[in-house]
Amino acid sequence: MFTDMKEALEAEALQLTPNSTGHAAAASAAIARRARDAAAVAHRQEHRAALGAH
Repeated sequence: MFTDMKEALEAEALQLTPNSTGHAAAASAAIARRARDAAAVAHRQEHRAALGAH
């Protein structure tokens, strides 16, 4: 899982050998969703930690 968009973009730049353009688009969308979801989880954890620190 990716923790930020930089990692996701670097992974997206890797050479894929999909069977069709549709597969490449689906893979890119899945990578972007994982990065977004991971970033949201990290943000929530940071926010909770900051609230607990006060």
